Amino acid sequence: MLYFAASLPQAQTSKDSGEKADAIIVLTGGSLRLEQGFKLLADNRSEILFISGVEDGISVTQLLHTKEYDEFIGKFAPEKVILGYQARSTRGNGEEIGEFVRSKHIKSMILVTANYHMQRSLHEIARNLPDVNIIAYPVFPAYFKDANWWRFPEAWRLLISEYHKYIASFLI
Repeated sequence: MLYFAASLPQAQTSKDSGEKADAIIVLTGGSLRLEQGFKLLADNRSEILFISGVEDGISVTQLLHTKEYDEFIGKFAPEKVILGYQARSTRGNGEEIGEFVRSKHIKSMILVTANYHMQRSLHEIARNLPDVNIIAYPVFPAYFKDANWWRFPEAWRLLISEYHKYIASFLI
């Protein structure tokens, strides 16, 4: 558990390589993920953005017209955003992303998810796509922005839960 905690990407030491990829992949389920995916797309880091685990009935237009994301209207063509509606778990994300990546013949991707969720996400996606170059792009939710994140009980609760899910992902 301590090794898992110590290996989390840290906001203070994480550097964006500026690398481009065939696709940007965002996992839904947490703050800052979609915003960062849209920003990467607007910055031309890829020609397509795939969002895995989208709630049924949501469209790209609806997403872009919400208060959190309306700043991205006009910064890229909405057709560049592809929504995945199948995934309901991280394992499901891996499967859904695997299908998408294979169908588009993608060889490299930028993966956007929370820092505490990155290790399990990489594991689930790599098991479906062993030959794809995955560039980790962690975002840092409120409890994990501070260098002393370990002082927050909420961060530990989340981390303990994620650690158990990570271990279970190797067993299933």
